[in-house]
Amino acid sequence: PTVAITAPANSATVSGAIPIAARADDPIVSGQATSGVAGVQFKLDGANLGAENTIAPYVVSWDTTLVANGPYTLTATARDNAGNSATSPNIAVTVSNVIQPSPLTANAGPDQTITPGGSTTLLGSASGGTAPYAFQWAPATGLSATNVANPTASPSATITYTLTVTD
Repeated sequence: PTVAITAPANSATVSGAIPIAARADDPIVSGQATSGVAGVQFKLDGANLGAENTIAPYVVSWDTTLVANGPYTLTATARDNAGNSATSPNIAVTVSNVIQPSPLTANAGPDQTITPGGSTTLLGSASGGTAPYAFQWAPATGLSATNVANPTASPSATITYTLTVTD
């Protein structure tokens, strides 16, 4: 048999789910009847990529998000009913998927008690997004910067702060 990958093109940059297609044939050799193509097995870096495709057109879908970004080699091996096989020339591809960071979330620390005239460190953390993070604490409406730096509320009062995180 003969086999050649028809998609993607050699040296292509790919992402997401892509079709890999091949053309396979088992020509008549002088004095012999054709035995016919029995199947085409696609391979990624030498490992089987899906099941053997036994019916033309010979196509398999490859989800490139399941592998790391970088270079890969695709081949296809055709076999005929007489037990002969042939492998296509290598097709070099580069996987380049955009890696989406997880959503940015801000997490305020536990409630804290500040004595009048005292100070404390407000605790918070962030996850997701793209580090580094910038943290900004702001008091609830109606409090001035002085109230933030030198709280004058009695110990039984509650001051609410909002944590804003920027990545």
